Amino acid sequence: MKDKRPETGWIFRRSGHKGMPQLLMGSFFLLAVVLGCGGGQACTAELTVEGKVYRGMDSNPAQAETNACNGFCIEGDPDYDAAFQKWLESPESKDVPDRNSKWTGQYKSKELRGLVERCVARCGEFTKDGVYKINVNCR
Repeated sequence: MKDKRPETGWIFRRSGHKGMPQLLMGSFFLLAVVLGCGGGQACTAELTVEGKVYRGMDSNPAQAETNACNGFCIEGDPDYDAAFQKWLESPESKDVPDRNSKWTGQYKSKELRGLVERCVARCGEFTKDGVYKINVNCR
């Protein structure tokens, strides 16, 4: 007697669930590829300026350094702090949620963002010249 069920595609053939192992193996392989590509090294940069440490993280060591400099420029740079305090008093900042955050300020103000970009470039030069100490560890 011939099976009268219609052909349902490449996964489930007329023979029942014989395609289930293929589906499971294919799903497992796809999951492994997706998770495997997201893996890799994790780098942490520690920038020391005047005894204070600023950390930056990324899978790319150079970007981890940049992130550490970014942290210094927002949290530790006196020029940024002065400009941020001035921004807080400006009408531009009045309607900004979480306006007291220095990080929010640099996202909402072109002037503050430009100041951070210039500081990060200067920080990179200072780390190369040995003025600022930076250590990067990747695992």
